[in-house]
Amino acid sequence: MKQIASVFDDTLKPVTDYLHSIEYVGDIDMNCMVDKKGTAWPLEFTCRPGWPAFRIMQACHKGDPVQWMLDLIKGENTLKVNTDVAIGVVMAQPDFPYSNATGKEVTGIPVFGMDDVPRNLVSPADMMMGKVASLKNGKVTQIEMPVTCGDYVIVCTGLGSTVSKAKEAAYKVVDKISFPNSPMYRTDIGARLEEQLPLLQKHGYATEFVF
Repeated sequence: MKQIASVFDDTLKPVTDYLHSIEYVGDIDMNCMVDKKGTAWPLEFTCRPGWPAFRIMQACHKGDPVQWMLDLIKGENTLKVNTDVAIGVVMAQPDFPYSNATGKEVTGIPVFGMDDVPRNLVSPADMMMGKVASLKNGKVTQIEMPVTCGDYVIVCTGLGSTVSKAKEAAYKVVDKISFPNSPMYRTDIGARLEEQLPLLQKHGYATEFVF
């Protein structure tokens, strides 16, 4: 067993000099798997902010992520992050994930609950501001509020000192967001890690994480 193991050290770090040599600038992720012998195998590069990964990372950013990226373009790194575990849950509507529905079918559906959760814990995706009918004092009026404009509606995130606490926090946000068009989302985010984390830690990886 490795005394100190890092997925970064074993996969992405070896190509760091090459990335510097081509003057690569920007986000880069490497997806990988760890086999039963404890060897990390790279699977793919993502040379852009991936979804929903970047939206989940935004929950850890202290301050406005856009401001940090603007500062970075100017050569100044002002990034400050929360080191808690972050978990995200995608909330979608039919016909996700096929996206064969017409724009008319997935646009203009009101999204409720945005004002009930901290702004850094929700990342609107296929959403916009729009006018919807509302009953006020017995009369139907038009009000402006968040509405859908696609099937991949929003990413709800949660932070916590452990995986289970972050998962609980994320689903509390999910419970406060609703839209009347059969919202769908996975209910098992983070569940597999309960069994997989001890296997990773057996090989010295992710030892700082607690489920």
